[in-house]
Amino acid sequence: MIEGRPKNENTSQPKNELRDIENDAPILGSISLPSVFDGAVEPHLLMDLQGHILEINEAGVQYFGQHLFGKAPASLYNFLDGECAQLLTSMLTDIQEMPSGVVEIQLKKESVGYLTNEMAYQLVDSSAGPVVYARFHDQQVVRYLNRLLEEKEIFFRGAERLANLGAWEFYPEEGRIIWSEEVYHIFQISDTSRPPSFEEYMAKVHHDDIENLKAVIENAIQNREGYVIKHRIVTPGGSIRWLSGRGDVLLDDEGNLEKIYGTVQDITEEEEIREVMRKSEQRIRFHLDRSPLGYIEWNSNFEVVEWNEAAVEIFGFTKEEALSGKADIIPEDEMEYVSSVVTDLLNDVGGTHSVNTNLTNTGQRITVEWFNTTLKGENGEIIGIGSIVQDISQRIEGKQQLESYAHDLEIARDKAESAAKAKSEFLANMSHEIRTPMNGVIGMSSLLLDTQLDDEQRDYVETIVHSGESLLSIINDILNLSKIEAGKIELESFPLSIQEIIENTFDLLAAKAAEKELEMVYFIAPDIPHRVMGDPTRIQQVVLNLLGNAIKFTENGHIAVALESERVDPDHLMLTIHVSDTGIGIPAEKMDRLFEAFSQVDASTNRKYGGTGLGLSISVQLAQLMGGKISVESTEGVGSMFSFSFRVKTNQKKAAVRYDLSELDVLLVESNPILQKMIGSYLEKLNCNWTVVPNKKSMLNTLQTEAKCFDAILLESTLEGESAFTVAEEIKACGRSAPSIVLLTSITDRKEYKGFFGRLTKPIHIKNLYRTLKKVGVLQK
Repeated sequence: MIEGRPKNENTSQPKNELRDIENDAPILGSISLPSVFDGAVEPHLLMDLQGHILEINEAGVQYFGQHLFGKAPASLYNFLDGECAQLLTSMLTDIQEMPSGVVEIQLKKESVGYLTNEMAYQLVDSSAGPVVYARFHDQQVVRYLNRLLEEKEIFFRGAERLANLGAWEFYPEEGRIIWSEEVYHIFQISDTSRPPSFEEYMAKVHHDDIENLKAVIENAIQNREGYVIKHRIVTPGGSIRWLSGRGDVLLDDEGNLEKIYGTVQDITEEEEIREVMRKSEQRIRFHLDRSPLGYIEWNSNFEVVEWNEAAVEIFGFTKEEALSGKADIIPEDEMEYVSSVVTDLLNDVGGTHSVNTNLTNTGQRITVEWFNTTLKGENGEIIGIGSIVQDISQRIEGKQQLESYAHDLEIARDKAESAAKAKSEFLANMSHEIRTPMNGVIGMSSLLLDTQLDDEQRDYVETIVHSGESLLSIINDILNLSKIEAGKIELESFPLSIQEIIENTFDLLAAKAAEKELEMVYFIAPDIPHRVMGDPTRIQQVVLNLLGNAIKFTENGHIAVALESERVDPDHLMLTIHVSDTGIGIPAEKMDRLFEAFSQVDASTNRKYGGTGLGLSISVQLAQLMGGKISVESTEGVGSMFSFSFRVKTNQKKAAVRYDLSELDVLLVESNPILQKMIGSYLEKLNCNWTVVPNKKSMLNTLQTEAKCFDAILLESTLEGESAFTVAEEIKACGRSAPSIVLLTSITDRKEYKGFFGRLTKPIHIKNLYRTLKKVGVLQK
């Protein structure tokens, strides 16, 4: 439906001037159409009350067709259909009552046809009489322009997002802020329904930057000046972002500040990169200034642009002198060579290394080593040369002196080695010669003890034997050390059992351990082969020394040995024997003296415990000969652990011994947790069914409540102060079938325990345990 609507209800508006319909500004003072409409993109015209076109702008001529305006004045009716022509007639007839308004009509466009237009009109009194001013809006053009605006807006939004760049306006008088969509995104504000107030905006600025930002904005307001500033904000999530803001001022016609407008951009990534580069440059500068090597940098014109402190020390010229071209360090006779090197570098032939003669600020010649390389820009172009320099004058002189010293030292070394070899051979021979008569003294003294002697004589002879044995032990240590130093010790390789070596060593030292009531236990990892190839004598010598020391320096507690292995290659293992004790420990500050020959931790140790201090030194060297080492961990007053590692070859020809006592049920009664663990591991290897209890009460309760009957009980000889006889009677009183009771006794226990099935002396050997339990199994059958 086509209808008219008033543009302005105020009919008191003067009719004698044409005013801009939207801005209410006068635009017509005569019958002519003002030139302001010449650049308009839509048709503007003046017509009389009969519809004749009196004036039309260029856009109207192009719209209706230029050829129609060449002769007689055209009529607007020529471009309307019947219905719209009637509408125009009605409008012109009633224009006195409705002097302005907007109607929708179908307007004919040249070569296109009728298009829907909005016609805004106004009645104007001119000097030639009343005329009508009309302006046309093509709806398709409007839609196209709107669509174009939307596309442009989408484009600019995308551009803003890609650049992290948003636009804003600030009206200081009103305190009002207008933000583009990207500004909300930069500030990470999800609610875009309203921009924040100025106070809310400032609350988001980092507290260290608020005062500076306020001062910049106040200066823009007072002095009408634009600005550029960087500052930080704090997002709702608590992260800190860097922004770059640009602002400018807009003044009204009277010179008053209307608004401040500008852009804001998120430059956090650039600032982070800049900060990384700044710190990197600081680090480079720090190391460059403190480098003991000189660094000199030239540009492509071979002018000095960098000269560090080390270069000042080398050549004597200050940095200012070098940068101003006053550092003449190249002698005349070296100039040709230096020029060729510079030419090669600037032609990108690669780095160069040379030794040159250069001049100091005093004219002294020095020998300098140069390492040169080309410096390139971002696009790969050569921008200069970098050189690392070092004054090697003293090194050259020192090298000549060292060559002379080296010759003298070589002669001295040969003499020293010859003397040391002669000393070791002499000491080895003398130790052998001394040991032979000493064995005779000990042997004859031992025979003398078997004769009829009174108490005083026997005491004297026993002292001779003890002193002789001590002296022989010292001689043996010296002999071993001499052989090692002389290189006369050769390792042998035989099939051996590490477990047997440990058990034999335990047997040798069991009496000493029993005198101090020390428990001795060992644990062997299940992956250790039963047989390996190695030197059993040297391995036992080291183990004997470590165990002997552990017993010597432990007054109470226990000695534990653990064995583990590591595969070196398909044919070799690295075995490690750990010997730990609960002894006096070693002070940390004296640990470094531990493995030195003829050395002990302190003099009081030698006085109290005796010894030459050679044992550990010899053991270390034997371990090294066997491809291993000895290490120690110790806490003073708590104990120590020595670890002896050595390389062995696996012996795959002889299979490991396999035990199978799966038909036996064994009850272990032992109060010592360490012995519980050790004997329990033995029972595991024997494949027994076993249970462990720590005391008599637990034992009796187990015997009464267990559904199964035990075939054997491994019973501690003294349990909670009660003898084995008393405990055995209580076992029989349980009313169950009597198991075979095997006593676990110490080597110092001389009591007779008749009536028991067997007796095992501590330290327990697995082979002895197996033989005893095997007999129990045969008896049960």
